[in-house]
Amino acid sequence: MRGKTDQKPGLRFLPFDRLRYLIIILVVLQHAANSYGNLVPWWYVRDPYPSLNPFFDLFRQLPDIIMMPVLFFLAGFFALPSLREKGLGAFLWDKCTRLLWPGFICVTLIAPIINYIYHVSRSDIYSQNGYFFYWFSFIRDSGRFHIGFIESMDQFSHNFLWFVSLLFFFFLFFAVGHTIKGKLASRKLSTFNQRLQMNNEAINHDPKSFGLQRCYSWIIILSVGFISSLSYYIINSFMPYERWIIICNVIQFQSPRLIVYISYFSLGIYAYTQQWFLKKSPPGKLLFWGSLTVVLISIYFSLQQQFINGINQPGVSLLYSFTRYFLCLSFLFFLLLLTYRYFAQPSKKHNFLAEHSYYVYLTHLLLVVSSQLFFSQFHGLLTIIKFCCVFSFSIICSYLISCFLLKPFPRVSLIIIFVSCLVLGAATS
Repeated sequence: MRGKTDQKPGLRFLPFDRLRYLIIILVVLQHAANSYGNLVPWWYVRDPYPSLNPFFDLFRQLPDIIMMPVLFFLAGFFALPSLREKGLGAFLWDKCTRLLWPGFICVTLIAPIINYIYHVSRSDIYSQNGYFFYWFSFIRDSGRFHIGFIESMDQFSHNFLWFVSLLFFFFLFFAVGHTIKGKLASRKLSTFNQRLQMNNEAINHDPKSFGLQRCYSWIIILSVGFISSLSYYIINSFMPYERWIIICNVIQFQSPRLIVYISYFSLGIYAYTQQWFLKKSPPGKLLFWGSLTVVLISIYFSLQQQFINGINQPGVSLLYSFTRYFLCLSFLFFLLLLTYRYFAQPSKKHNFLAEHSYYVYLTHLLLVVSSQLFFSQFHGLLTIIKFCCVFSFSIICSYLISCFLLKPFPRVSLIIIFVSCLVLGAATS
């Protein structure tokens, strides 16, 4: 690492802000490619002539490993300083206004449109009945408070907003649990900072203590890798592969990945308590994590090809799980160190991209599937051109909508969304 920074994370830390928006852009890239690859036959809009080039499948495979664990790690990293700064009530209220309320609006107004586009692209009976009919059926299903697997596209679900609702509950359980343990109520912030400073100074002046602390950090990191790999393998062994589960229509997740996300959220909390990137470097160097990532990528794609060819033996599955989530771990630290080293300087461009990244996540999927539906009618157009147009259109429009509408005028935005739903319903009746 080039040096240490005394920047307090609070809610913002420049290198991690940049990493967050890069991951969001990667999410948009993956969703834009899903229509043109071979691995997502259920995607909302399937191009009539999908490319057989594995180029598009790469955007499904690699991002799928790393995207969400990175976001949960970053959320965990900022959770503790935010809770200490705001207190329990203000912390939870902030998460309600930032996560729960926008998520509710998107689930009830945006997600049904995306599902409806799925039926329009296939010209089935749901599209013939009109959007109002479909929306009422979707919302009516929310009254069942279903517990179990999501069985169909038309069952009430959070769609791509699963991350928002799940993250809210992570924050909720963490904040309440932290308060119950008495760490927030019994220790003042100043006292904690004094102890943390004394501890860091003791470690810095005592090579033996520093070595023990570094060894303990490696144990934590490796434990995250083992827990993630084993949980993914075990759960996939006796449950349908990566099926979505919804609980009372308020929380949604893929069963093999839930423990993975909990592990990375917890690792983020631990990283902050150890002051990684703030006052000292994390275990491992950039070259080490980068080299390990390259090696694991080559092994992963070899194993992935065996799965595609139908070879699914227990030993291969176990090796695949360990390769997948140790690759995720090495990729995480490689990206963290990379952004810390090369993206730590203030920049208006980077600040703009980071500031609006959350709203890009909320709005991008509707733009992606709408543009995929539009370009699907141009049969003679090269697939790569369609993909580039869909991705560029979705990114640019998402940022424009965030910059000129959602962020400055949230109430006006809600009215526009509601009116647009009425217009869509009237137009398809």
